Amino acid sequence: MTLVTLYRRVLEKLGVVAAGESAAPEDTQLIAAKYVSVWNQLKTHGLVSWAVAEPVPDEAAESIVKMVAYASCNEFDEDPQDYAAEGLIGAPQPSVAERELRQLHTRAYVSVPAHIEYF
Repeated sequence: MTLVTLYRRVLEKLGVVAAGESAAPEDTQLIAAKYVSVWNQLKTHGLVSWAVAEPVPDEAAESIVKMVAYASCNEFDEDPQDYAAEGLIGAPQPSVAERELRQLHTRAYVSVPAHIEYF
């Protein structure tokens, strides 16, 4: 998902813009700044595998939308509790989006150690 599309999806989730409506440039800039902040938080937790300026992988896009919406909700006078269960990062009880990203990054996890052959 391109970053422009991501910003648009976040604004739609927050109810700032409706389908077919154009977003105000200042709203898009605010969402862009919040995305960078969320990306940095996720990077410290090892939950991103793409650069901040690259498109978001499709399998992670919906989770990122939820997290950026939570990070941005105060700016648009939305109640954070409405978005916390889906998009909060680093809480004792992981949000839906954080669990989804953790699951995406553990696909390559091998639960059984490799057997070593000695010669």
